[in-house]
Amino acid sequence: MPLRATAWLWSAGFCAALVGVSGMLLGSGLSAFLPLAASVAATSSPLWAAAGSGLVLLAGWLLHPDAGALLWPISAASVLAVLAGSALHGLGGSPALQERERGADRLLAEALGALSQLPTRAEILERLPKLLAELSLGHVTVLTRSPAGDGLLLLHSSFPMEWPAERVLPWTSVCGRSWRSGQPIYVADVRSDPGYLPYPGRPTRCDLALPLRQQGEVTAVLNLEDTLPLSPWRQSNLTRFATTVGHLLSTLAEREEARLSQELARSMAGQSSLEQAAEQVDRQLREALGLSGTRLLLIRRGRLQLVAGENTGSEPGAELPAGAVSEPRFDDRAGTALLPIQVGPRPRALLEIHYLPGSLSAAQRTQVSDLASLMGPILSRFLTEERTATLLRLERELFELPEEQLLGQLLESAVTLVPGAEAGSLTLRGADDRFRHCAWVGYTLEGLAGPGMSEEDERRWYHAGEAGWEAGEPRVLRGEQVRAISRLGENPGAGLSGIAANLCIPVRYGGKVLAILNLDARQDPQAFQDDSCRAARLFATQLAAILHEADSRRRLAEAARRDPLTNLANRRDFDLHIREWTARSLRHREPLALMILDLQGFKAINDRLGHARGDTALLEVSQALEQSCRADDLVFRWGGDEFALLLPKTGAEGAYRIALRLAERIGQLRVEGIPLGANIGLACTDQDGQDQDRLLALADQRMYWAKQQALACLPISQASGDGAALD
Repeated sequence: MPLRATAWLWSAGFCAALVGVSGMLLGSGLSAFLPLAASVAATSSPLWAAAGSGLVLLAGWLLHPDAGALLWPISAASVLAVLAGSALHGLGGSPALQERERGADRLLAEALGALSQLPTRAEILERLPKLLAELSLGHVTVLTRSPAGDGLLLLHSSFPMEWPAERVLPWTSVCGRSWRSGQPIYVADVRSDPGYLPYPGRPTRCDLALPLRQQGEVTAVLNLEDTLPLSPWRQSNLTRFATTVGHLLSTLAEREEARLSQELARSMAGQSSLEQAAEQVDRQLREALGLSGTRLLLIRRGRLQLVAGENTGSEPGAELPAGAVSEPRFDDRAGTALLPIQVGPRPRALLEIHYLPGSLSAAQRTQVSDLASLMGPILSRFLTEERTATLLRLERELFELPEEQLLGQLLESAVTLVPGAEAGSLTLRGADDRFRHCAWVGYTLEGLAGPGMSEEDERRWYHAGEAGWEAGEPRVLRGEQVRAISRLGENPGAGLSGIAANLCIPVRYGGKVLAILNLDARQDPQAFQDDSCRAARLFATQLAAILHEADSRRRLAEAARRDPLTNLANRRDFDLHIREWTARSLRHREPLALMILDLQGFKAINDRLGHARGDTALLEVSQALEQSCRADDLVFRWGGDEFALLLPKTGAEGAYRIALRLAERIGQLRVEGIPLGANIGLACTDQDGQDQDRLLALADQRMYWAKQQALACLPISQASGDGAALD
């Protein structure tokens, strides 16, 4: 073989040996003395050097046995050295290097142990840079997202920094790219990275940015800078360390969520009112999550009703579109969120929170949404207590308020407190068995006016079967069902086209349906659910109690104002009516006539035939008066054998003619052959004035004058001048 080839093989063998020896030197920890060899070995060249040395040895031996003999010792040594270096490099280096790496791992483990003893996330992030700096890892900082979301802010540092607190690292920086990607980013030479921003006065060679995940979301970045490169081993260990810190932060966050949920439930349950509970929620969420404020809003009558909190944000009283609160809504730009509170099967309230824009993480969003859900059962308890208190108040007022006012209050309360209701109406069965509106909310009297509905029409509108009608079961119609059913009969009220859902309950008393309670939702077809029906039942039961009490009161009042013998209104009822009718006569400028009638022949019947026959005579007279009077005329038993009549819209001349007709009708009565007669005193507002006491005195005096003159009634010409005599 030519000498040139031999020299080439010698050179190649020497280089291979040098590389192999360099690999072994790297494994033995002496690479600091051979920078060139260390840099070659660090790029996985030992394995290539071993293969090259082997090939050189084989080629030299084949091409020239002598040259191969010369190369054999060197090349063999090269192969052995390279293989030894490669083995040591694959195992992590020499025992000294392995011990150093194990020591670093132990220090990282100790750092994790120290961090795990800290009770809060803030303390962990504050302590983290200082712990890592103690491991000689250079400059260590922790960064978090800026409130405006335009980059990262410095949170904590292992060394004093002249870095303005408001200065933002852009998303193009090393840390920003790590946050955005959620991956570790290592820059071996920061001079080659255009996005790197140096800290003033801190020389740096490499930069390692590690995202810290809390409950799956990047919430901070751990940044390490050093003047020497970080080995792959060190990068891997630090990445695992950051992952473990993230797990620690997640565990703390979950533990804090559980604690906050328990404290919130306990504190809310211990409050005596919904307002106090809402204030407690506001205080605890401000402290735990750094919120700037909260508000509790109930959804009532399709609008937002402020329960507690500052009157800012969503305006109370504003209409709430259907389905607007089915899911949490976050507005990061405004820093507000609306969180539905599920009460039963539907959201019936909102928790509105206010926070610094961009400061609420995804985990915190989930947390406040879960807390809002937690409020549902507690809110349900307060609403149930509110309904119970309202029903008890209505029960107490049964004996204090008139029936009409009670019914109006009951309907108002039902529309307010039955979930989903926005409007409503109440119809009562009248004496003619037709149902007419007696109370309404959200409608006008003009819209509900009319001849009323028959029971057949009401049954068609109810549309839930005979058994449901008889049992007073609530039924719900939705959307097109409302309009379809309403076309079968007369509409139960105005504006059916604007009803999205209707809840109807027949109210039974005395063996039949006496009232119909209708509650309407105008926006949401799904507004009425099981909780609505349960609440409506309570008001229907209270309505039945009102009807029972009103009926009992009516019977007692009738008994107190009725003559038990003749069933005519008595003197007490007369005193009430004369005040009412004289005032009405004056207000409407219409005449009113008053008659006082005294029987002739009644004493003879009592004396000769006994009081039983006298009672018969009084009954026949009362019947004759009722049959001879007009529908609007009022007949009263004045006392004994005296009667009184009020004749609305009747002047003196008309009243005189009626008095003669009544006297003639009574004169036709006979009790076992004894005739009856009548003397009538007449006073009229058109000739005697509006004063009721004067009218009474005149009518009574003229009745006695008619008796003295044996007249049924004094003529108008004689009665017109009697006012002066009375004075």
